[in-house]
Amino acid sequence: MSTEECKKLDNEVSPEESDKLSTVVKTMSTIENELHSKDSIDAAYDIVSTVDSLLEQLSHKFENLSTEILEKMDKMTKQLDALETSLNEMMAENHSTKMGKEIDEF
Repeated sequence: MSTEECKKLDNEVSPEESDKLSTVVKTMSTIENELHSKDSIDAAYDIVSTVDSLLEQLSHKFENLSTEILEKMDKMTKQLDALETSLNEMMAENHSTKMGKEIDEF
């Protein structure tokens, strides 16, 4: 029975019964308010839970991307070091070849 139906009955009954119905209506109203309050609290907890889950997923993705980027940077650093070493060797070889030619020319 809804609150409105109780109020309609209130007009059709004796004063004593009206007081009882009034108490019932107030109690029902209080219960309805508590239920709405609990629903909104539950909804808030659901939102918080969802946001926490999303933040955790984003955190894991960020960690994975950071790790991947650092690994790629390390690989590139090693490749650049190898290239630098190779270039230095080629330059040294070229320099010694030039020196050898100059000596032969004397």
